[in-house]
Amino acid sequence: TAYGLIFIITLWLTEQVAIAKIPINNWTWILAILAADLSYYWMHRVEHKVRFFWTIHSVHHSSTEFDLTTGLRLAWLESLFEWIFFVPMVLIGFDLVQTTVSIVIVVAYQTWIHTKHINKLSWLDSVFNTPSNHRVHHGSNTEYIDKNFGGILMVWDHLFGTYQAERKPVIYGLTKNIGTSNPIKINFYEWISIYKDLRNKKTIGEKLHCLISPP
Repeated sequence: TAYGLIFIITLWLTEQVAIAKIPINNWTWILAILAADLSYYWMHRVEHKVRFFWTIHSVHHSSTEFDLTTGLRLAWLESLFEWIFFVPMVLIGFDLVQTTVSIVIVVAYQTWIHTKHINKLSWLDSVFNTPSNHRVHHGSNTEYIDKNFGGILMVWDHLFGTYQAERKPVIYGLTKNIGTSNPIKINFYEWISIYKDLRNKKTIGEKLHCLISPP
């Protein structure tokens, strides 16, 4: 799609001004996937903590159900902005193809974790993003909000203090659910909300705060 091309083109332009060039071999493939997973962690965390980005990402959390179709519930405008978070990878020298493939691996891994039918997996839950960990991430329970941002590994969540094990039944959806399955309303509900709030702000500072403050 055109949005996907924006993702590729912007990273290609970044590659032209990279400060180094990392060779492609078996070891750098491992490093690239780790770097993509770390970049994904911070992208995901920012999408929850900064209202402008939550306006986009909230689409993925809008379902009150949790199954494989939830993984496909993505905002139409995500690719317009998500490339920003992978610029550092390319700047430090990872090849565009290696970077893109690594991102795809991180995203593709998460397909199987959107399910209620796989129980906790013992020690694996502490290391990897599993269905149990991702159920927590999709919970609107107070103790589950803004937890478990990792794509493949939970290492980043342990390291940065955002890990939460599944301890009680998960209540899926938003803290204030939209109450519709209309894809147009789901995709633009938060945009309309943020527009209304911005319209009521008087100064540039107040408007900026509205965009970057937690949702």
